[in-house]
Amino acid sequence: MSNASSNVRLNSASRLTLRHLRNTSIFIKSRLTSPRSFGRVSPANCTGSKPWDKVLEWNCPWAKWFVGGRINLSYNCLDRHVETWRKNKAAIIWESEPGEVVTLTYQQLHREVQKFANVLKSLGVKKGDRVAIYMGMTPELPIAMLACARIGAPHTIVFGGFSSNALVDRIHDSQATAVITQMDRTAAAPKSNYFRQSKKR
Repeated sequence: MSNASSNVRLNSASRLTLRHLRNTSIFIKSRLTSPRSFGRVSPANCTGSKPWDKVLEWNCPWAKWFVGGRINLSYNCLDRHVETWRKNKAAIIWESEPGEVVTLTYQQLHREVQKFANVLKSLGVKKGDRVAIYMGMTPELPIAMLACARIGAPHTIVFGGFSSNALVDRIHDSQATAVITQMDRTAAAPKSNYFRQSKKR
């Protein structure tokens, strides 16, 4: 590639970056000066949601945003893309340290999330139950997160490198009724998720 063509590409990329930064700066300043203006732009990016009654309820030091509104993040992360041409676009591209590469399109990710959401429901997890997720940074982690969101089960993520004592503390603090964990992807054991039901206190 000639220097001239590379300069054109670099200049074009630089212009796009500067324009993006400028637009982002304007957006942030407008929201800082008028927080309630969030309510005028957010619905366009949140499909399948119930409109809110009030953008901000402020009782210092507590703040409630989008009071009365309802949204399912799993739907907004997946379904709205699966319904368009983006369904065959890569949603996740993951590479492990040994070099294993996993690519999931929106359609594939949607299917895996639905399957795991059904697994959770079949094991007794229901809307409102708290779930602890104790996993490494693998594609199964967002699948578990989105599956919990899909069925309305709040989740807490515990970094897979933490000790068992740290995990127990977080299970008790969140009053989780279930723990999602996984076999090591690099181990010789089958690469599958497994699920444990916590003892209700």
